[in-house]
Amino acid sequence: MKKLICTLLLSAAAIFGAIADSAFGGLGKTLNSFDASKAEAIEGKLPDGRDIFPILWKYVYDEPTLPEKTLAFSAKFNSYNLFKNQYVITQQVTYKFGFSLQMQESKFLVVQDGQKFTVATTSMKTYTVDKNGKKTNDGIDANKKSMNQNSKNIAEDFAKTASSLSADEYTKWSDSSYSNLFVQQSVWKDAGNKLKAKKWYAAHPIEGKKISVHCGFADIDESKEKGFAYKLNCVTSSDKPILITLYSNNDSYLDLKSNQNFNFTGTVKKVNYADSDFDLDYCIKSVVFEE
Repeated sequence: MKKLICTLLLSAAAIFGAIADSAFGGLGKTLNSFDASKAEAIEGKLPDGRDIFPILWKYVYDEPTLPEKTLAFSAKFNSYNLFKNQYVITQQVTYKFGFSLQMQESKFLVVQDGQKFTVATTSMKTYTVDKNGKKTNDGIDANKKSMNQNSKNIAEDFAKTASSLSADEYTKWSDSSYSNLFVQQSVWKDAGNKLKAKKWYAAHPIEGKKISVHCGFADIDESKEKGFAYKLNCVTSSDKPILITLYSNNDSYLDLKSNQNFNFTGTVKKVNYADSDFDLDYCIKSVVFEE
């Protein structure tokens, strides 16, 4: 699993060399002639019954093993639309190049259509950085060939990951992605109408699943729920905040302060949706967890 990410980074490292050979000869000259609209969308295939989103989630959040001379790797979602199956990711790779440190930053669009998907690199730039990873110049734009090679490497890695994950591993990343509360709460704004959102939630239930949550603490009280000492009230920071009720026996929660952010992992016992005639959107209103 980690080996696949390492393979991608090694491939990227080879690209870095090519970029450096062609671009750093005229150090300080930025290549501004590239037209990102000409970048190719490189196609990949998914096994039957598997979606690209869990594969992307793994790519962003799994812990990578870094190859030699690669000092850091990070990736994040810029956006995701679960109805259009369109996802935008930015990644950064910091590596040693001669006596300097450089960081390649690229943004790419992933689109799934049936069991096929495409990857298109929309921007790609190489910077020199200091020992803290801070950019020290304006960067040099990659040419079209390098950007398309980047897309090809990423598409091949995603296809390989999708094919090699065991059923249990795929389920793990599928649950982790689709059950994430921020992902769940993104549905209302992309669905377009209440019925479409309702059908999506019905197809992706989270009751009974164990979920990691980042939220803001509101208050704590003694629990009336059998088997639990405390009842916490919390709220998420999503576009439409979700009220969180957490039943727990964790004594450390007594030290939490109002508005303090904290993390917990709990099992979802109940989900309440905004579904009255007065609600304009069908979305999650509150969730009850047990820890």
